Amino acid sequence: MWSGFSADTASKAGGSMMMKSMAQEAAPYGVRVLALGPGASKTPINENVWNDPKMYADLIESCRLLHPHNSLAHRTSAGDELVVVNA
Repeated sequence: MWSGFSADTASKAGGSMMMKSMAQEAAPYGVRVLALGPGASKTPINENVWNDPKMYADLIESCRLLHPHNSLAHRTSAGDELVVVNA
């Protein structure tokens, strides 16, 4: 599914583990660490996927199975989620 995106997926995995480590390190000081990971997003890096009907259908099916909103995230939606968390 994510063949050709190894640098992107590795950076996301690294960011996730960094946030988990930071949360453990900051917890004794009463500090909470939050990571926002919107999942699959429609961005220029994966333009070839959403411009190909078969690849896009496969992506949407994966989102339907894995993403709580059953949809592909957009750059603007992450900001909306952050506002909710910050409220």
